[in-house]
Amino acid sequence: MGTFQSLNVGLSGVLASQSALMTVGHNLSNMNTEGFSRQRVVLQANQPLRIANLQYGQGVNLNQVQRVHDEYVQQSLRTAITKGGQYEANYMAYNEIEMLFNETEGMGLGYSLTQFWDSWHDLANAPTDTSQEAASKRSTVIESANFLINTIQGTYQQLNDLQAQYTGRVDSMVNDVNSQLQSLATLNTQIAKTSAHGNPAHDLLDQRDMILNKLAEYIDIKVDIDPQGQATVFFDGKTLVDRDYAAKLINKRTGEFSSELLFESTSGHTSKITNFSNNGQIGAYMEMRDKTIPGYIEKLDDLSRTIIEEVNKVHANGMVTKPFGAVSSQYSVENSRTPLNDNTPFQIQNGSFQLKVFDPAGGELQTFEIRINEGDSLRQIAMKLDQADGVAEGGLFSASINADNQLEIRGNNGNTFVLYNDTSNALTAIGLNTFFKGHDAKSIGVNNYVAEDTTRLATSFSGEPGDNRNANLIAELRNAKVMGGMTIGENYNHFVSKIGMDVRINIDSLETTQLIRFQIEVKRESISGVNENEELTNMLKFQRSFEASSRFITTIDRLLDNIVNRMGV
Repeated sequence: MGTFQSLNVGLSGVLASQSALMTVGHNLSNMNTEGFSRQRVVLQANQPLRIANLQYGQGVNLNQVQRVHDEYVQQSLRTAITKGGQYEANYMAYNEIEMLFNETEGMGLGYSLTQFWDSWHDLANAPTDTSQEAASKRSTVIESANFLINTIQGTYQQLNDLQAQYTGRVDSMVNDVNSQLQSLATLNTQIAKTSAHGNPAHDLLDQRDMILNKLAEYIDIKVDIDPQGQATVFFDGKTLVDRDYAAKLINKRTGEFSSELLFESTSGHTSKITNFSNNGQIGAYMEMRDKTIPGYIEKLDDLSRTIIEEVNKVHANGMVTKPFGAVSSQYSVENSRTPLNDNTPFQIQNGSFQLKVFDPAGGELQTFEIRINEGDSLRQIAMKLDQADGVAEGGLFSASINADNQLEIRGNNGNTFVLYNDTSNALTAIGLNTFFKGHDAKSIGVNNYVAEDTTRLATSFSGEPGDNRNANLIAELRNAKVMGGMTIGENYNHFVSKIGMDVRINIDSLETTQLIRFQIEVKRESISGVNENEELTNMLKFQRSFEASSRFITTIDRLLDNIVNRMGV
């Protein structure tokens, strides 16, 4: 082996050490770069030189620069990210929902319900129906009812607003998903080109994994990695990315508070995403919008319906202070000839109600009992009323169906009348002599004629001054077990507790998922992360190697100088 060949041995050491130092520097420079996987050099001895029976080493070769990475750990991390995305979205949504039912500030639905019952209790204790105090307390009942109604409808509207917000968030996330899919397809192309030329694409692969992690926050993806490092992404059995091909998702609006997720291929063909779970933020928000919030709205509707029905049933049994000259039912029907129970939200039963007629001077003329059968239509009830005094379309009063398919009763010749003692629920079902109108959280309101004239409050059984027995019965509804063995207030508190429990369960799930994700990230960091002490140790090691190889070259250079310049005659 010649002296000149020794220079190549030293040079290989210098070049290998220099490359290793560059890799160490690259690692240290990206120590705080999110998603970066550390790299390491693999050094290999060159093929030896054979001379006779001897072998002479030919120095070192930089075999490759490896990306330190565990794909199984990366897949586990994506799974944890997807579950975490679900629970994080749920956490935000539940916090927003819980705020709507916050009773700690004294302004919640529970507080307004208490104020409503208290106002009826105060009215029941008023000295007479004609006193100034009673008039003031009647107004307070209307005010407290409007406060309750505003709270219910405000909560209902805010729940609808959240549904609309979640659709908007899904819109934004779908746009981000599509952008990430396109970026991944572009990156696949770059990875393929780099790998085809025999160059490592380590930093591109790190960018690929970051995009996949971002996608995993939104949707539950499945990923295949080919030998070149290109990623193929699947969602609900459909291919979102394959090499340089990128499909896209569409959040198609199907209603005011609804949408459906569609897959669109590059050819423009669309199909519905049907089998995705609520994993990921997109699924979580759609689940909240389409199932969770509608469930809460249903509970709010049930509560509102019960308040309306129970108060109206008691109110319809009492007498108003000021008789009606004419009145129309608050509810209209689609068909006045079909059974009322097929047309109204509240059901009638076999029973009766009474109608008492007064002359223009206020003298009592006659009381009529109107018999009701559960299969009666609105038109049949109108006919029974109109014929009760024996004179159809005349007599003391008349009843008919108006153009809006409402029952209308009118006193004839200046006569007035009151309705009371309803055992058939007919007055509640059609909205006569009732306090509330509507049938759910959206439609609840104070009956028009009560809101306009508080003397239409049916506080008594007899209509006599000082008889506030019916007002007292309405106040006592506070304690009535009318909702599955619970009072209205207890049912609402149970509802609020259920929301709190849902929040707590989600928080526990979020914390568990965050812990799992943290453990996986720690494991990934131990494998792929940059350890500053380890890199500094490597830097010193390769620095010493560089210096030693340089010194070896210097030594060989001196030998050559002696041979060339100092040997001879």
